[in-house]
Formats: sequence, C-alpha cells, structure tokens
Amino acid sequence: MSQPNPLMSTQADVFAYTELEAASIATLAKGSRDFLHTAHPEARSRNLERLSKRAVSLELHGCTLAEYYRLKRIPRGLRGILNKCSLDIITLTIEYIQKELLTVTEQVSTLEVQLAQTASQEELSNTKARLEESVSRFRLETETRKREKFLRDAEDYTSGRIYRWTPGRPHVTTPYFRRRRPQTQAP
Repeated sequence: MSQPNPLMSTQADVFAYTELEAASIATLAKGSRDFLHTAHPEARSRNLERLSKRAVSLELHGCTLAEYYRLKRIPRGLRGILNKCSLDIITLTIEYIQKELLTVTEQVSTLEVQLAQTASQEELSNTKARLEESVSRFRLETETRKREKFLRDAEDYTSGRIYRWTPGRPHVTTPYFRRRRPQTQAP
C-alpha cells in the first residue's frame, strides 16, 4: 500500500493502492471466474421473452403502417412529428437566409463601390436606374408569387385540405390553386 505523505498532515490520510499494487493483488485470487460469464437460465428466459415481444411489436407495427399506407392516411403521432419537423426546417431555413443575406448584402456593397470607382458618372447613373427598375420588377413578381402561395396554403388550412392523400398522388391541388399564368393579349 502507498504510504501517506507526512508533509500533508492537514488532510486526512487516504487509503489507496497504486494500479500496480491492485493488479498484483487481483492475480492472487484462485479459482475459475467462468461461472460469472455464464448466463443464468432465468436470464436467458427473460431475454427470450423480451426478444419475442419485440418481434411481435415489430410485426404489428409494420402491418399497421402498411394499412395506413394502403389507405393513404398519416397517423396522428406522425402528423405531430411532421409538423414539428416542418417548423424546425422553416426555422433552420430562416437562420440560413439571414446569414446568407448578410453575405450577399456585403457583396452588393462591394460591387457598388467597384462600379462607382470604374464607371463614369453617366454610366453609373444609367446602370443604377436600369438596375433599380429590374430589381423593382423582380420584387413585385416575387411578392405576387409568394402572396399567392401563402394565400393558397392559408386556404388549405381553413378548409381542412391538409394531410389528405389521394391514391397515386401524394398531394392534391385544385385548379383554383394551380399557378395562374398571365394571359398574353392578342394584338
């Protein structure tokens, strides 16, 4: 056994073996230890029962999910998980967008400075006007498309058209919700 350090008299003496001493003492034990690693018959029967119940559970779970699939229904528990997962994906996407928006905004500023340094005042003015018109038109088109999709989804929720599968088609849209394309007028 290790001897306590006499200089540390303010602390209580700690009884401890070194690793080497403990290993040496453990080798002194006589007899076979194999009996410790042999499963007891009762442990085997408990294990058999546990595995048998697991097999029944897996079989019934598979059959139940197959019937849900055949009927094109989503189990209530899975709907909750999908809702949570969907909200998490939305949150993750918002987080990514905010980071990416900072990067893109910095790149826009850098390019604006470079353009201002290399272009004449007239070229810069024309480029900015053309760019503002193009970006403004893009914003209006994108806002319109996003608004239509948002209203379509809101209508789906208010009319209860969520989580309904039609056989052979995972999601159904009515003609009203299909993307309306602007009509070109004949000259």
